[in-house]
Amino acid sequence: MDWGRNTLGDKDLNTDVVLAGGGPTGLMLACELRLANVGVTVVDALPERTGESRAGGIHSRTLEVLDQHGVLDRFLDAGDPTPVGHFSGLWLDFDGLESRHPHPLMLLQSVIERLLERWAAELGVEVRWSSEVTGLRQDENGVEVGLATGTTLNARYLVGRDGGRSAVRKLAGIGFPGTPATMTALLGDVRLPDLPEDFIFMRRCPTGHFSAISLEPGWFRMITSEYDHIPGRDEPTTFAMLREALIRLAGTDYGMHSPKWISRFGDAARQADRYRDGRVLLAGDAAHIHYPAGGQGLNIGVQDAVNLDWKLAAAMRRTRCSTATTPNAIPSRNACCTTPARSRHWPGPAPRWTHCAKCSARSWCSTTSTGTCGR
Repeated sequence: MDWGRNTLGDKDLNTDVVLAGGGPTGLMLACELRLANVGVTVVDALPERTGESRAGGIHSRTLEVLDQHGVLDRFLDAGDPTPVGHFSGLWLDFDGLESRHPHPLMLLQSVIERLLERWAAELGVEVRWSSEVTGLRQDENGVEVGLATGTTLNARYLVGRDGGRSAVRKLAGIGFPGTPATMTALLGDVRLPDLPEDFIFMRRCPTGHFSAISLEPGWFRMITSEYDHIPGRDEPTTFAMLREALIRLAGTDYGMHSPKWISRFGDAARQADRYRDGRVLLAGDAAHIHYPAGGQGLNIGVQDAVNLDWKLAAAMRRTRCSTATTPNAIPSRNACCTTPARSRHWPGPAPRWTHCAKCSARSWCSTTSTGTCGR
C-alpha cells in the first residue's frame, strides 16, 4: 500500500478510534466510547454477521456492567437465568454470590451481538463489513489504517479485537507466545430426537467426554471432547466428524440430524507479549486465547472493553486524569477519577456512568452533589 509522504498530523481524521472486529468485545467497546463522546468506526473482515450461535451465555459481572449502563433488561428479556454452573464438570450454586445478578444468563452469542449492535446503532456507531485491516502506519499523531476495500481510515488509535488470528496484532509485530492445544472439542447445534434425557452434561468416557445441552427449543448444543486428538489447523470440521466422534464416545448418535452450525475448539493458551504498540492496542481474543468453554472468551472480552474505554477517552481529552508524561499516552486511573468502593454488590439503584464536572473524565454517578468526583 502506498502510504504517501505526509505525516499523519497533516491528514484529517476520519474518526477518533478504529475498532477492528465487530463481535461482542468490539461492540461493547464502541458503545462505551460513544457514551464518552468519542468517535468510533468499527470494521470487520466478514461480509455480514454470520448468525452462528457460538457462546451460550453472559456471566454475572457482564450482567452487572450492562445494568450499570441501563440496557440489561434488553438481555434479560431475551435469555434465561440459570442458578447453577460448573468448574471442570463440578456443579456450582450461585445463589449465595454477593451481586445484584448472581445467576448467569443463558443467551446465544448471535442474540447478544444483535442486541449490542442495536444499542451501538442508537449511539451512532457505524459498522463496515468486508473491511479487513490489511495495513497500518502510525506516528506520534495517529494511525493510518488500510482496509481490504482499498480505503484508508485516519484515527487517533486502532484497537484490534479481531480474533485469535488477529491481523492487527500481526501487522503491529506483537508476539503471541503460549502453549499449543493438547485436545480438541467438536460442537454443533443439532436436533437429537432419540436423546432419552432432557440434557447430558460432561458424561465421561474412557477416551473423552460429551455433552448435549438444550439452548433453544428443539435444538441441542452437542459437544464432544476426545483426549489426545489434535486435528491439523486447516483440517475442515464437518457434521460427519461430529457424528463419528459421538458414536465413538457414546456408542450412538441419538438420531442426530439437521446441523445448523459445526465448529471446533481446543485448549491452546496464548497471550500477546504486549497489549499496546504505540497507538495500536489489543483486546479480546486478539490479546489472549484459552479454553473457551462456558463463554469465557466473550465475557472476558467484554471486561477488556470496559477496562480500556475510560483510558482511551481520557487520553483523547488530555485531562488531568492522565498521569502519563506525554499528553497522548494512555493514562492510569488516579485519585481524580474514582471507581466504586464496592464493585460486587450495589444496594438500591444500579450505578451509572456520568462525567466529572471538575476533570471531564467519566466517573460514577452520585459521588457528590456538585457533580464532581469528590477528589
